[in-house]
Amino acid sequence: MFSLTGRRHLHKVLKTLRLSFADFSNLPDIKKLNAVRTVEKTIDNNTSIFVESPIHVKIQPIDVNDLNAHNKLTMTLYSHGKDASDFQVKQTSKRLELLNKNTASDKNDVCLIQVPYQLKVQVSTSDNASVHLSKLEGDEFIVKTQKGAVNVTDIKAQNIKIETVEGEVTTEGRIQASNIELKTGLNSGIKCHNVMANSFIVSTHAGPIAVKSCYSDNSHFTTLMGNIRLDHLHRSVLIDIIQRGNLHITGFSGNIQASLKSGEVYMHASQLMEKSSIFIHEKGKVELLIPDIINNLPATNLIAEKITVDDKILKLGRFMDDSHPKRFRFEKEPHNELHIVCKNGSIDLKETDLPFIV
Repeated sequence: MFSLTGRRHLHKVLKTLRLSFADFSNLPDIKKLNAVRTVEKTIDNNTSIFVESPIHVKIQPIDVNDLNAHNKLTMTLYSHGKDASDFQVKQTSKRLELLNKNTASDKNDVCLIQVPYQLKVQVSTSDNASVHLSKLEGDEFIVKTQKGAVNVTDIKAQNIKIETVEGEVTTEGRIQASNIELKTGLNSGIKCHNVMANSFIVSTHAGPIAVKSCYSDNSHFTTLMGNIRLDHLHRSVLIDIIQRGNLHITGFSGNIQASLKSGEVYMHASQLMEKSSIFIHEKGKVELLIPDIINNLPATNLIAEKITVDDKILKLGRFMDDSHPKRFRFEKEPHNELHIVCKNGSIDLKETDLPFIV
């Protein structure tokens, strides 16, 4: 779906940034800090950048108007401290280390890295150190944190992979890639604004998942105990809520397969294609709203303890006699099908005049 022109084989050139231990929560305002050390490194376009840091890392592109900067990587260390001698640089042909000689580094320290376009960038931080990437275009971006938050804004790549043990993941603007994978642990959540991809994989432990707009050929959302809210969702979607959690979808068009152990489902769908299904294996309920329901509802099979169907469809479908749980069928051309099963709960199928916004 997306390809980066002029891709070349990346040589295994390694540059590593190491900084001393500190404790963090959110990225401080760089304008309020002192630029205590700057390092510039001339690199070629095939360089892979590896950053390992226990302090906040912010990566942004070079100034495109500065012709002398197109083959340079610049690293600036910001701190409340003023003594540049606190920092030293070690460099070899394959390694670049930025060391902080302080034994108690300030928690507000930030390393700002400006990189040329079309690089592979991998960032790993420890403890609460956060990672912020903005307005970058490259072959691959990989981010791993422990407790630190990850914020990504306007990124384009072939592959994007973000994984954090306890930190929150937020994407702003548009993230665009062939493959995107986002993962958090414990109670941390994932919040995305606009996603365009071939493959979009999102998973949390107990944290919420929220996506404002998703144009992915194939999307897969998984959580153990979190709630999922998806708006303006398109194409082929898999959803797994393994133990408990609620699913809220507004503005869906495509094919969906959702599986919940227990929870509630609310979905506003304009078009359901191929064989779509919603299964709640234990107790729960499903509320499905469809505009112009006679024309947009595919062939439908409903199974639940309690079933409520819009009058327009009720007249055209039928309840199966003496079945428990209840069964309702709406016959139509079998090209598209919808199956909803909630044996220990309820299904409410109705027409809506809510507009579908792409």
